[in-house]
Amino acid sequence: MESLILALGGGVVALMITFWTTGTLMKFMPATDFPISLNTRADRTVLLATLVISVLTGVIFGILPALRASGDAPAAV
Repeated sequence: MESLILALGGGVVALMITFWTTGTLMKFMPATDFPISLNTRADRTVLLATLVISVLTGVIFGILPALRASGDAPAAV
């Protein structure tokens, strides 16, 4: 549970950074005569991908140590 909470917290921080920096990408484009524009925004796909990656990270990195620890005898620990 602890690793899942930490992973979801990291996902929330990543989403906050994404929303904070989304509009600044156009400032790095050089000025040209060719009309170019980047449509950068965080939509539902970005939110879903971040949620899935965060949950998978939390589950994988939480289950592996738990499985490793469950193989030891309680008296030996």
